[in-house]
Amino acid sequence: MENESRAFLLKRLGKALTVRDALKKTIRQLDDDFEHVESHIRALFPLLRKTKTVSQSQTEIPFVAPPSKHITNFPFFARNSKYILALYNTGVPVKCVIAKPNPLVLYTAGYHSKRLFFKHKFHPKMDDNYIFYTCSTRMVNNRLMFEIKTDDGLYILDNKLGAHETMIGLFNGNYEFEDIEDFFGISSREFIDFLKQRFEN
Repeated sequence: MENESRAFLLKRLGKALTVRDALKKTIRQLDDDFEHVESHIRALFPLLRKTKTVSQSQTEIPFVAPPSKHITNFPFFARNSKYILALYNTGVPVKCVIAKPNPLVLYTAGYHSKRLFFKHKFHPKMDDNYIFYTCSTRMVNNRLMFEIKTDDGLYILDNKLGAHETMIGLFNGNYEFEDIEDFFGISSREFIDFLKQRFEN
């Protein structure tokens, strides 16, 4: 009987130690996640202070009111996005020439968003990790062009393939997006569903 009780207690102890180790691992992961979120929050403050600012180029495109109860105000922060993506304007659908278009994407002119991502290799200040990239689309000679700007002066205006190649070259292999649509956020399922609900019904 004593041996059985001892074996039972040892088994309970083993389970308790396993749970303890799992909890320690979870706590370490939460600490890492917290530091990551804190870094994003620090970067978000300048963005949130400018949420009511609309550029002249944006006013040329009709602003699209959010149709879903889940999207009640702009900027809309995508929930399932790589890093942080803030959407300011969906733009309006256009028929245009696009090289190798993504068949799932509903392309729009006047799209405007900001993507939080690592600093590009030419940034003059490398004191922290992240900056915002302002992403816009506009029509030029019946072609949809992708425009990317940053506060440090980076400026890209090219078709989807050219803009994507330029972005790849700015990050020394650390660029994590499949194409320029992915970086802009317009190929995310969340955004595709949003546009289809607004424009195809």
